[in-house]
Amino acid sequence: DMKASVGTAPIFSQDLVISARERLLNLYKQKGFWDVGIFEPRIIKNPSTGEVKLVFVIREGKKRVFQRLSITGNQAIPTATIQDLITLEPGDSLDRQSLVNFEKQLRTLYRQIGYLHLQIAVDLQQNRQLREVETQIIIQITENQRSRFGEVFVKGLIKTDPKVVQREMRFKAGDDFNPDVVEESRQALADLGLFSSISMVPLESSGKNSIISYSILVREARSGTVSFGPGWSRAEGLRFSVESSYNNIDGVGRKVFSKGLLNEERDQTPLAGKSLLGRYAGVGYFEPWLFDYPIDGTLAFNHKAEARNNLWEISRSAEATISHRVRKLRPKTLIEGFTLYKEAREEAEGSVKAATLIDSGSLQNREL
Repeated sequence: DMKASVGTAPIFSQDLVISARERLLNLYKQKGFWDVGIFEPRIIKNPSTGEVKLVFVIREGKKRVFQRLSITGNQAIPTATIQDLITLEPGDSLDRQSLVNFEKQLRTLYRQIGYLHLQIAVDLQQNRQLREVETQIIIQITENQRSRFGEVFVKGLIKTDPKVVQREMRFKAGDDFNPDVVEESRQALADLGLFSSISMVPLESSGKNSIISYSILVREARSGTVSFGPGWSRAEGLRFSVESSYNNIDGVGRKVFSKGLLNEERDQTPLAGKSLLGRYAGVGYFEPWLFDYPIDGTLAFNHKAEARNNLWEISRSAEATISHRVRKLRPKTLIEGFTLYKEAREEAEGSVKAATLIDSGSLQNREL
């Protein structure tokens, strides 16, 4: 472990001796030798070459091997589920760290279903009569009272209605405590785009029942945004765009948004000596929580003119979308429905019309 080529060998120091002994000690313990003794090394120096050798004297003791796992006191989680946390087979080397990791995983498992006051006692029954110490792990679990959610207190709201925060909570007072739904609630608030910062702090009450309330501190973001600017691209040439939105009408998360774009359509083929000015204009409205359900509605109107494939297309459309957030499935699972109505007028040269059977006039498209 300490050998190295000439020029890269470490400089000898007392810290090097200590770290070498610690690495050797940890290696033995990982192999199941809990009682290993490693004495201070004998140091052999070669004055002519400057090399130093360390000679360790080791008393290994007996190796501990896993025999079986015994669990008592568990009611909320099946024994088989807990046993799956230990990957050891009978006869495998037993490492102390594997016991520490097992206890951490077990506490996490219980915490996810609301048992925050869990007590775990780990006892070892060791048969020292054999060459290897067969070890039985005995786990005594005291589950205690299951924690539940309490009230939610919201601070920091200025324009926003408190119901906007309350309706995004994935839990209600009296539900079994689950840290996963707390994070889902925090993420749901962030997805609204109404807050620049969100802090959820648990407030555990004292008493017989473990009730955990939450204090939510938010900082509201700016509701309105406007962005605009010129640009240039190889295909479109000069272009100019402007976008604007307002995200919190009446303090309940209603939104209006608009976008406009002009460009040269530089790669177009002129028709009758004329060039088309590419353009797009769109406006929309977003209504959250239709009929007080987690269903959002969006209504958008668009106008577009573009040159493509030796023809011009000028269109206008209206689209309505409803989106239902299915909370009981994976987070951010949506069921969406939409309807679209579009009118388009295509223009092309006479030769193009004859070759492709394209004719001028209005085209209508309806989708559901």
